[in-house]
This record gives sequence, C-alpha cells and structure tokens, in this order.
Amino acid sequence: MTAVDAQFRQLAKDQIDEFGTAATIVRTTSTFNNVTNVATTTAANYSIKISPPSVPVIQEVDGDHVRRDDLFALVADLNNSAWTPPRINDDTVTFQGTNYKIVGVTPTYSGDQIAMYKIQMRK
Repeated sequence: MTAVDAQFRQLAKDQIDEFGTAATIVRTTSTFNNVTNVATTTAANYSIKISPPSVPVIQEVDGDHVRRDDLFALVADLNNSAWTPPRINDDTVTFQGTNYKIVGVTPTYSGDQIAMYKIQMRK
C-alpha cells in the first residue's frame, strides 16, 4: 500500500457517502448439481451508496458498448466488501425504484489499491 492509498480511499468513500444516493446491489449466484441435474440460484442484497448517476457524453456512445440511455456511477471500495468488485452481468443495481444491470466496471486506483469503481448500468 502506498502512502496515499489510505487517504484517497477514505476520501472517495467519504465523498460518495456524503453526496451519493442510496442503492442496492443484488448479486445473483447460480450453482449446478451434476448429480441431481438441478440448478440453484440465490440472490444477496447489499445496501450501498453510489455517486449521483451521469449519462455518457455523446463521444462515448457507440450503440454497442455504450448506449445513450446507459448510466455511470462511482462506488467506493474501502473495505473490500463482499459485493466488490461488481460483476458484469451477474449484478444489478436498484436505485430510485429502477433496476439496472451492470454491464461495465472500471477500477480507479489510488496508488496500489482500488479506491472506487466506475460502474456502467443499463435498463
């Protein structure tokens, strides 16, 4: 860990906690039993804070990887929580009563460690 890791990771968390909005990450995990040929799906909910979501700038929109109705938000990763890192296509984010699938995740480092993730969400 570098000297700035602790400071910047805490700063990212504090800013998102103060100015962010409440959200829930739902992690869906599937397991398959080869003996019984039965698939079991479980979901775990994690209450988090995300930065206020933003829309992509027009230059980012390509119609495939980034769509015009996608949203981006920041999620702090101070304690390496059970839900981090967010999983593409396995996790959904619910905020303001709407469910979004996580379709992209980009880590932001403070030095040696991840301070936060930029998540791309799609309805």
